[in-house]
Amino acid sequence: MVVLGAVLVLGCGGDGGGGGQPDMATDGSAPDARVAGDANEPSIDAFAPRDATPDANRVTSDATAPDEDAALDMSSARTDAMAADAGPATDPVTECPVPSMVDQYPGLFPPNPYGAWETASACIHAGHDAIVVLGCPSEADGSPSRCQTTRADFAVALSSAGLGNRFIVTGAAVANEHVEAESLRSLLIARGVADSDIVLEPLAEHTDENLYYSSRIMQDRGWQSAVVVSDDAGHLVFTGLCDANCCVQLGRMTVLDFEVPGRAPIRAGHYVLDPFGPRVEPAECEHIGSPTKALCLNRAMRRACADDFRL
Repeated sequence: MVVLGAVLVLGCGGDGGGGGQPDMATDGSAPDARVAGDANEPSIDAFAPRDATPDANRVTSDATAPDEDAALDMSSARTDAMAADAGPATDPVTECPVPSMVDQYPGLFPPNPYGAWETASACIHAGHDAIVVLGCPSEADGSPSRCQTTRADFAVALSSAGLGNRFIVTGAAVANEHVEAESLRSLLIARGVADSDIVLEPLAEHTDENLYYSSRIMQDRGWQSAVVVSDDAGHLVFTGLCDANCCVQLGRMTVLDFEVPGRAPIRAGHYVLDPFGPRVEPAECEHIGSPTKALCLNRAMRRACADDFRL
């Protein structure tokens, strides 16, 4: 199996960072995430020498036939044109089946993000183009916070388990003057990740922005899939799920448990950009956005939603 590697690390920002931990209300309600192109095929005639007579289509008897280099150039041009017509190669992990949000989260009330959960299939438990690490705030003195350290640990463990070997770290300076993405990058490097395998995204202030800017980075690089990492399953379920699928709307995220040798499973997001995976249907967002389901309570505060973009 070919492993296509990339890992997405979300910032902790104002949601507990550029994508931080959700705060649970004292009444047990859902958390507020704002804590703290076709090529033209060349004609064969273009390579044939022409006679200077008025009958330009007649090849003279003494004209020289196309040389071998011209023939090779023609073949190469045709190959390039065919590749352009075919579009980018499909990342196999994008074709894996995933449940709809209606089926994964049935009933009137929200799921327990810390309870029993669906495990990633063998199809999904494979190399992704990136691992996205969502940001969260550094300590006031700039030292790494517990949430940052845990997210870096999770990202490296998922990479070691074959889920990807390129990383996007995302998160601005939100709770203090320290840029969350920079702290996450330093933590990954300290854990053996090459700096050349890390893409820094320092603008996002909330989880929707983490996902928006990370998706744009993926599009620019031709990446189609990512594993989205937080330290808190509640953050992914109560904030990331709606932000990815019903706000930003550049792909579909499915929260799953990923088996990792030598430790407990890591709950993370399997994220596939449009148009490479199954699109999110309006009925799915209506379902998780119902008042009793309570999975989209922060949407009105978001700035990166497709239908109300304010970045």
